Amino acid sequence: MGKKKKAELDKQKESFINGAIKNGIAKDVANFVFTKIEPFAQYGFNKSHAAAYALIAYQTAFLKTYYKEDFIAATMSTELTNTSKLREFVEELKKLKIDIVKPSINKCFSDFKALDGKIIYGLGAIKNVGFEAISNIVIEREKNGVFKSFIDFINRSFADGKHNLYLIKDASRSVKQNNAMHVWFRQLAEQLNEAGHTMPHPFDDDFELSFTEVRVKEILFKPIIEAMYDKKSTAKLTTKELSDAAEELIRYLSEHKGVYVPWPQTMKDEMR
Repeated sequence: MGKKKKAELDKQKESFINGAIKNGIAKDVANFVFTKIEPFAQYGFNKSHAAAYALIAYQTAFLKTYYKEDFIAATMSTELTNTSKLREFVEELKKLKIDIVKPSINKCFSDFKALDGKIIYGLGAIKNVGFEAISNIVIEREKNGVFKSFIDFINRSFADGKHNLYLIKDASRSVKQNNAMHVWFRQLAEQLNEAGHTMPHPFDDDFELSFTEVRVKEILFKPIIEAMYDKKSTAKLTTKELSDAAEELIRYLSEHKGVYVPWPQTMKDEMR
């Protein structure tokens, strides 16, 4: 009965009735009692349980009706690791015409939040990031202000003594439409441009129209390699960070643009 398997319950009917008769209970009474048990093979629970469910149903219906943004944000926060459930909530938000603020380290929190009639995306729901790491980033932001640049973010956010560059890289693989990836490379381009290594943002509309291996190597990867091997470069990124950036860009171009650029040895030799 507890497993809701009617066929299994039906097998017990004869032994139930025979046992009742042995204990002095009339057969028709035993049959009547069993008919009351049979519906539980589908679904059922006692009245106290039903009353508790009814109360919770009323409370949640009230909250969703009059405080829908707060209610849904709180509910989504209980399902941070359940991607399929979060998708269901997103579809519900669309039906309710409630906007979602896309993931941003300067606007979002670990959990989902309701603010000004919108849902602020919970960064703790992004795969490969980690709730604790995001919590530390939020604490740093609230203590010392928003992150002004990619380097500012790296210098101020630490996890076990290591830069959070890897956190951004992993997160970018999970954020819808590569939003985190766009932010990451925009900051990379800004830092390289400041150091005199001209690099456009690789996701600008005008640049995306002409993804070719030659153009990618010349315009995107050449400034990265220059910053890596030019000893006079003023770029504040380490060789490891630049190498990681190049590898991540290669992955994105290969998976999303169908452009494969060899790295690191063949292109490095060609550019040097």
